[in-house]
Amino acid sequence: MYTRKDLSRILGLSYKQLRVRLAHLVRDGNLLEGQVVKGRNGQLEYKPVVIDLLRELAALAQGLGNDSGQAARELARKIHGNGGNPGQGQTGNSVNPAGNPEALEVEILYLKQMVDDLHRERDAWKDMALDLKAQLALPAPRPRRRWLAWLRPGGAR
Repeated sequence: MYTRKDLSRILGLSYKQLRVRLAHLVRDGNLLEGQVVKGRNGQLEYKPVVIDLLRELAALAQGLGNDSGQAARELARKIHGNGGNPGQGQTGNSVNPAGNPEALEVEILYLKQMVDDLHRERDAWKDMALDLKAQLALPAPRPRRRWLAWLRPGGAR
C-alpha cells in the first residue's frame, strides 16, 4: 500500500501532478474503485495496481499530446472493453494482481508487516496496562476494629 507521497516519489511526479492524474482516473471511468483504502490517521493508501494504472495513463497521455483527461477516458475504454461505457462489459481493472506475482508478494509482505506492528502495539498496550495495575494497586486493608471500640475512647477490652 502506498500513500500519495510514496506514489509521487516512485513515479517522479509532483504532488499536484499526481493529484490531478488521480482525479482523472476517478472522474473518467472510476478506475480507482476498490484500489484505495483509508490507512492510519485517515491517510489514503493506494494498492500497487494504482502504480501500473498511473504508468499506463502517462504513456497514453504522451501519445495523445499530454492530455491526461483524454488519456484517462481512453484507459477506461481499454480497461472496461466496451467503447467507453463503464457500467457495461468487463468489471474490474485489466491490471489484475493475480496475474502479477510481484504485486502479490508486495501485498503479502505489507500484510505481514502490518500484523507484526499490530502484535507489537498490542504487547505494548498490555505491558502498559499491567504497569498501571501494579502502580494503582490498593494497599492491604487494615485489620478492622470491633464496633464497640469506636464507642469507647479507651478501645475494646
